[in-house]
Amino acid sequence: MSIPVNNLNSTKNIPHLAGPSNYQYWAIRVRSQLALTTINNSEVSAWGMTGGTPPPLTTDADEINRRNVLNTQAIAIINATLPDSMILHGQTQARILWTNLETTHGTPGPAAVYAAFVSAVNWQLPADSDPAPKISQLETIFTSLASSTAAVPDVLKAMILLKSIPEGFEPVAQSILANRTAITDLTWARVRDAIQAAWSQRAPSSANRAYRGNFQNRWNNQRNKGNTPQHNQQQPQQSGGKKKKYNNRNRQNGKGKGQAQAAIGYPAYDASAAIGYASLADRISPPITTPILRW
Repeated sequence: MSIPVNNLNSTKNIPHLAGPSNYQYWAIRVRSQLALTTINNSEVSAWGMTGGTPPPLTTDADEINRRNVLNTQAIAIINATLPDSMILHGQTQARILWTNLETTHGTPGPAAVYAAFVSAVNWQLPADSDPAPKISQLETIFTSLASSTAAVPDVLKAMILLKSIPEGFEPVAQSILANRTAITDLTWARVRDAIQAAWSQRAPSSANRAYRGNFQNRWNNQRNKGNTPQHNQQQPQQSGGKKKKYNNRNRQNGKGKGQAQAAIGYPAYDASAAIGYASLADRISPPITTPILRW
């Protein structure tokens, strides 16, 4: 006989049972885990030993042993998802343990049902992202209310979804209401599909606006780099350095200053050249703001 293929490591992602507030979700996750826990040569799973229809009785000693292993494994999986306040239950039969938990926490009280309903009424869809995940979460709340014998009528669910539309989507709500002549035509599915269609048409333009905004910010940052005080202080130094270097070359070259000037591309350094030098500086990018040296 082999051991079950499942192990307790797979339960670490299941939130602990907190009470009626999360019992429905907890039970779904634990039940799935138990259904996947099997053992070779047996048609029964750990869930079969815990809930649902009990397996038929058997006199096969090996099958009885396999079922005992599955029962132990089921209790271990359930215990791994219980808080400290619930784990000292003293049960050795998985079916009895499951039934007790369902009886105690399976039916939410009035306070829990009211809190879920208020959460649904105050629901708000996002204005800048795909509304599908938030719509699914809202639908889950309605499913939970239905399982608590507090089902919300479909037309009321549709109205709550319309109320959750963010700013900028008001024409969608107006269009939905204008195209319906009977209150029964206002359904959850139609409102949900209309909101999704409106977002699909709006998403490309929103992405383009975001791209243009980011590009404009980068462009402004590049332009502002040239207007910083440090940049403006460095440029006069650089310009002054060129003139000083040019003056030194003039003094050193003496008679051959014309050749030196031709080699480096500067005009003759006289009164008339000062005007030409200024025009040359004006053509340098970024423009040099240093005053022309006066003799």
